[in-house]
Amino acid sequence: MDERTARKQQPKQIAPERVARMFERLRDGVPDYDFDESFSPFHSSYDNWHYIGRSKPLKEKPAAIVPGLAQGTDGSRPYSLRTKSDYSASDDASISTVTSPAGDYPKQRWVVARVSKHTLRLEREYKQALSLRKLSDDDNIHFVKPLSFHRLPPKQTGDKALAVSMVEAPGRDYLKDLVIMGPNNYRASGEAWMQEGQAPVPLLTFLNFAIGASECCEILHHAHGQVHGEIRSDAFHYNRETNVVKLINFGSGARSFEHGLTSAGWSSLTAERGVEHKLQFIAPEQTGRLPAEPDSRTDIYSLGIIFWTMLTGRPAFAGSTPLEIMQNVLSRRIPPATSIRSDVPDAISSVIQKMTHKSIEDRYNSASGVKHDLVSLKKILTDGDTEALSNFKVATHDVSSFFKLPSHLVGRSEQRQTIIDVIEGAARRFTRSQPLSKKGLMSLNSGAASLTSSDRLESTLLDDVISDSTSSGTGNRLSRLNSISEIAPVTSRTHDGMIAEGNAVGGHFGRQGFGSTESGLSSAQSGMSQLSMARENGHRP
Repeated sequence: MDERTARKQQPKQIAPERVARMFERLRDGVPDYDFDESFSPFHSSYDNWHYIGRSKPLKEKPAAIVPGLAQGTDGSRPYSLRTKSDYSASDDASISTVTSPAGDYPKQRWVVARVSKHTLRLEREYKQALSLRKLSDDDNIHFVKPLSFHRLPPKQTGDKALAVSMVEAPGRDYLKDLVIMGPNNYRASGEAWMQEGQAPVPLLTFLNFAIGASECCEILHHAHGQVHGEIRSDAFHYNRETNVVKLINFGSGARSFEHGLTSAGWSSLTAERGVEHKLQFIAPEQTGRLPAEPDSRTDIYSLGIIFWTMLTGRPAFAGSTPLEIMQNVLSRRIPPATSIRSDVPDAISSVIQKMTHKSIEDRYNSASGVKHDLVSLKKILTDGDTEALSNFKVATHDVSSFFKLPSHLVGRSEQRQTIIDVIEGAARRFTRSQPLSKKGLMSLNSGAASLTSSDRLESTLLDDVISDSTSSGTGNRLSRLNSISEIAPVTSRTHDGMIAEGNAVGGHFGRQGFGSTESGLSSAQSGMSQLSMARENGHRP
């Protein structure tokens, strides 16, 4: 690892005066909320800063229920309204909860202000969150709840135009203690999140998160027809106490990295802090080096990388530079999790291996299939059914809800083989009829295009002869005619052989009900006859 890369991996500390200026801008631009300066803001890999705050107190009402605040299902206070202890134990004494006169419901809600210089992207994510909340089920536990959107214009020297998206705080995020977040996740104070080599995640905790994350993707893909495209560790929020997983960061779709992986965008992408961690979660088809198009299975691949990283406690792909990581993403498969953690069952490892297959056709077709297998494995492990665990088969209930054309030819293998035999036979005779050279190898680049290439050769020579007959002298014309006479026998023999076999193929297809092939070859034969006559006319003085 070079010095520049090592420096980018170190925790980053923000100057206190910059943090203080940001709180000042938030108080002026978002006046409906009080922001807690004792809580150090933190940065995510999506290039957003997060500031914790509370809505300002509501006017006191005699009724016990405050309008607009939903009560929890167990009769307790709403799960979305938190105390300071939900964020960090060290800051408990700095904030208290204000309640209504009845003392049953909190009058303030905890909020998170997402601040970003990418105003258009943050606004699009805010509108996407609004749409998801509106169209989702009534409980709305799978997505973060948006509250308001604001713009902060620059007012002092050094200020930048910023956008602020206010969302309801989902509580403390235990995911930061379970999976590597990368160097681009850090507090303004310089404190980093989990790094490599920490205690392994218990299997039950892993399954609780994995099931919840799969369900978020299932709803995103099937209920809303959307693809995230940038799933990584901090795309989710995990409350270990309630086992609720939320999707809190949204990507830019299946082609999120289309510009960054071009020659023009690569330099700016590699200059980003934590790009090595970001590239870990890119699916091979997102690199543009594969013929497959990204779709919902791209998210399944990235989710599988998160699962593998959570179980093993290390990055999926090694590399000291972004280019090395990209090469490993394309060429190397991650090892089974069982080879690193012996307590991980083979069945869970098989699920992850299928999720992270290089070929998009060999992955799970849907997040529903992933969730079904994970729920089944959780029940098997909870019951201690070792026999069912050893006989577990993945993807038994994996059915895609999208119509996709097959990537392989189905049926007509006999006709396909006949065509291939004709092309290969003509190519073999062509190589025997003249010495093999570099030019000859180039002309054999495509067996099916050899006839077309020969036609083009004779047509070019014929044009040259006609041109010379009208503008050149006798010596040049005879020289060109001699060159034609040397090439003509070779091309004639090759064409005659291909037409003869073409007629045989046409007769075979005619018997199979493919009359159009025979007529096409007959037309080719007629065209060759006319070309030969034209060549003979060119021989006349």
